[in-house]
Amino acid sequence: MNFDDSGSLKFKVNRYREMQKMVPGIEALYMLIRSILSTLREARVLVVGCGGGRELQALDGLGHEVVGVDPSERMLDMARPYAKGARLVRGTVDDITGDFDAALSILVMHFLDDKLAYLRAIRQRLRTGALLLLADVNGDPAVLEAFIGPFEFHARDRGVDDDAITASAEVIKSLPIITEEQTIDLFAEAGFRLVSPFFRGLWYAAWWCEAL
Repeated sequence: MNFDDSGSLKFKVNRYREMQKMVPGIEALYMLIRSILSTLREARVLVVGCGGGRELQALDGLGHEVVGVDPSERMLDMARPYAKGARLVRGTVDDITGDFDAALSILVMHFLDDKLAYLRAIRQRLRTGALLLLADVNGDPAVLEAFIGPFEFHARDRGVDDDAITASAEVIKSLPIITEEQTIDLFAEAGFRLVSPFFRGLWYAAWWCEAL
């Protein structure tokens, strides 16, 4: 999603990092991402949807060459203080060239209708054996509905205001969400081997994949 045109989300871009506090387990997710990518040495890492800078922070100090891409200039402005040598590109995966040893897609793909094309575009930019770490909202709509109460309590406990919580819950319910099984099938169709799921936080999960 391009947050330069985010009126329907009912919150301001400059509050994006604050709003991330409502995502259950987000800090633990980033710690795991950092730990997994620490096993690579001097890797080229592609960060898809790098706006906000959280993934860039997770990669800081690991010695990797990082390229981040995001369609929103406003979100890239927020990420720049955390870039620390990373190259930032305004655009989509299709605007990136070169071969990478790893890619991150954290809470991005659930916004997209054509998820297969998105995964294939990432695969085309990865070397064989490269890692893909992807986190996405997924699941059966009836099950996701049951998570709304715990989500709202968690967000409120983290100090997020009610208007933002309500807006975020509505956005999640409107996303083109697919099930975990469909997500795993897409990995295979796009040219990835699922190594392992490595995190779950209520209505989102994270997977560790390898490019075939």
